[in-house]
Amino acid sequence: MRVWDCAVPEDHGKFRPGYCRLCGGKIDERYLSTDKTFAEFYEQLAAIPGVSPWFIEFCRKREADGRPIFGNEFLRRSNCDEGIEEFLDASIYAHLHLLRMRREGKREHVELALEISQHAAEGADLFARLKALS
Repeated sequence: MRVWDCAVPEDHGKFRPGYCRLCGGKIDERYLSTDKTFAEFYEQLAAIPGVSPWFIEFCRKREADGRPIFGNEFLRRSNCDEGIEEFLDASIYAHLHLLRMRREGKREHVELALEISQHAAEGADLFARLKALS
C-alpha cells in the first residue's frame, strides 16, 4: 500500500476516506494532528509539575478549533518560526498591558510582566534550538 507522498495530504472524504485526493496514497494518521496525536503529547505535558489543567484544555480547544481552518498546513509551514513569533508577541502583549494599566491609573505589576517576557524569551530560544535540530 502506497503512503501519501504529496507535501500536504487532503482526505478524499466520503469518496475514499483515509486516502489523499491529490496523490492517491494512504494517509498515515501518525503524522497528522488528531485527537490521538494531541493526547500522546499533552498527556506527557500534563504529567509535568506546574502545568495547569486549564492550559491543557485551552490548548485542546484551540487546536481542535483550528483543524477545520488550517487542516494539515502545519506540514508545509515553519512551525518553529511561527512559535518564535508567538513568543515575541507574548512579550509585546505583556508590555502593552502595562501601558494600558498605566493609562487607567492602575498598578502596573512590572515584575510580573518582566517575568512573562523572560519566559517568552526562553521559549523563543527553545524554539530556535528545536529548529536548529530539525
